Amino acid sequence: MEHVDDPVTLMRVVALIAIFMALAWITGIAVLRIQTGVAQRFAAGNLLFAIGVFLTSQRLAYPLFLTYQGADFTELLGMTLLRTGMQRYSERPITYTEHFVVLAAAGLSTVMLAAQPNSLAQMGVAFSFAAGWIALRTFGEMLAQLKQDSRVITRVALLWPLAGFGLLMLVRGLYLVIVRDPALVDVNLRSPAIVAMFWVIVTVLLATNASFIGLVVARLIARISEMSQRDSLTGVHNHRATMERITMENRRQKRGGPAFSIAMLDLDHFKQVNDRYGHACGDAALRHVTRTIAPLLRVTDNLGRVGGEEFMLVLPMTELAGALIATERIRSKLASTPLEWHGSMISLTASFGVAQSHDSEESCETLMQRADEALYRSKSGGRNRVEAAYATIAANSPLA
Repeated sequence: MEHVDDPVTLMRVVALIAIFMALAWITGIAVLRIQTGVAQRFAAGNLLFAIGVFLTSQRLAYPLFLTYQGADFTELLGMTLLRTGMQRYSERPITYTEHFVVLAAAGLSTVMLAAQPNSLAQMGVAFSFAAGWIALRTFGEMLAQLKQDSRVITRVALLWPLAGFGLLMLVRGLYLVIVRDPALVDVNLRSPAIVAMFWVIVTVLLATNASFIGLVVARLIARISEMSQRDSLTGVHNHRATMERITMENRRQKRGGPAFSIAMLDLDHFKQVNDRYGHACGDAALRHVTRTIAPLLRVTDNLGRVGGEEFMLVLPMTELAGALIATERIRSKLASTPLEWHGSMISLTASFGVAQSHDSEESCETLMQRADEALYRSKSGGRNRVEAAYATIAANSPLA
């Protein structure tokens, strides 16, 4: 078996790793259904990189224009596709113009040079600068993305391969400009410099793909977790997530945090909507309600569906007076925004029960019971109104 200091063997290893990674991304699409646009770019990028490395390993068997210009351009195209995958993952605009300029500049500069030994250094310069640019730009975009949701140690672990490879390519390009050392572009692929460079590429390819896989899988897990907290029909938080939010606010108040309020709302005569127009209309009505309410909420507020046509608002850092103003605004907006259903305008109203967590010793269950009692009074009092829950304050309470 050929030893690992043989560059041709190393190139085969690189190509096999890239092919394996391409297959892994394709499997991820088929089995795990991970982000298709991202995974397709990563798979194609790895495959093109494998082809480019294979062509490089054939410099003694095929024409130099194919194993130099063709190999270099294919590898750069593969790296570019990997970068577009990262841009798609981070939901950034794909910089098509920049990609075209970099690839065109690198491709034209190598095509214009005859594939002769005395021009190999110039072609090495073009490839090195283009590869360094792509790697460092990908590094910068990944760094900006990871700053939002990861610790410093995670960013270092995921990003060092790209940064190291990008800097190595820039240093190689500058070295070729200044020294024109043929050892770095040896057509016979036997120099120690070539061996060292491909060892670096093996490491970078493995680490970079591992980083990409880690990012995509982490986002997949986060989305699964988020989906488990969402109501499948309306998209707002479900009962469990809403209860967790109330518990969190209650604990915050017990630690000396500000008071908060909750509002329970129940759609009026919702059964009549289902009976007259059908359950499809009822589903549309529930979605209409959440779409109408959402623009009126603050970023910190939480809207959850806790029953069939029952919803709950959690209003952090909000006392009863402010909660009543907010819920009255929601009630009025909902009453004045009918649902259009197959040419019919369906009026939807809701009754509200609002309660403030006035006492740090009050349990979540007691708070919700008071809001529910206020909601009952709102229903029995004529519906389409807001009713407040005023707590009975003991004589020895500091609030008395």
